[in-house]
Amino acid sequence: MASTVEDRLQELLSGNQEFTKTFQKPPPMSQLRAVAKDNASVTITLTCLDPRCVPEQFYGPDFRGPVIRNAGGRVTPTVVKDIVALRTLANAKGVLVVHHSDCGMFHMTDDEIAEDAKARTPAAAADIDAMGIWGCSKEEQFEEVIREDVEKLRKEKALEGVEIRGLEYDLADGSLRVVE
Repeated sequence: MASTVEDRLQELLSGNQEFTKTFQKPPPMSQLRAVAKDNASVTITLTCLDPRCVPEQFYGPDFRGPVIRNAGGRVTPTVVKDIVALRTLANAKGVLVVHHSDCGMFHMTDDEIAEDAKARTPAAAADIDAMGIWGCSKEEQFEEVIREDVEKLRKEKALEGVEIRGLEYDLADGSLRVVE
C-alpha cells in the first residue's frame, strides 16, 4: 500500500502500463459527435465522486455515456455549465441524478468542511467562506435531496427540453430505484 502521493502515483503509472497492453483506441470525438447528432439516447449521469459509486458498474457492462461527478452528486453552477457543454458536444437529451446510500456528505456538515479547510489553510479562509454551502445533508433526507437536485435542474432555463430524472443507488445491494 502506498504511503505517499509519489508512491501512489508510481502504483497508478504501473497499472497504466498494464492497461496499455490491451488498450483499444476509442473512436475520435468527431465520429462520436456525428453518431450523437442522430441519437436520442445520449443521457448524462450526475453522481458522486465516491469510489463505490461507479456508473460503469451499476448500470451494467454496456454503459457508455458522459458522467459528471462531484462530492455528493449535487447540482452546482459548474454542473449546469457542464450539462450545457455536453448538450452541445453530444446532443444529450437527458440527465440522471444518481445519489447513493451511505454518502460521505451524510457524515459531515457544511460547517465541519469549512472549519477543517480553514484550519488546514488559514490564508484561504475568505476564499473558503466565499465558496458557500457544500451540499451536506442527513441520510433521512436522502430522497428529498435527490428531488431537490432534480428540481434545480428542471428550473434551469438553459436546460429547457432536457429530461431530468432522479435515482437512488443502494450500496447495500447494488440496486437502482427511480425517485419520483
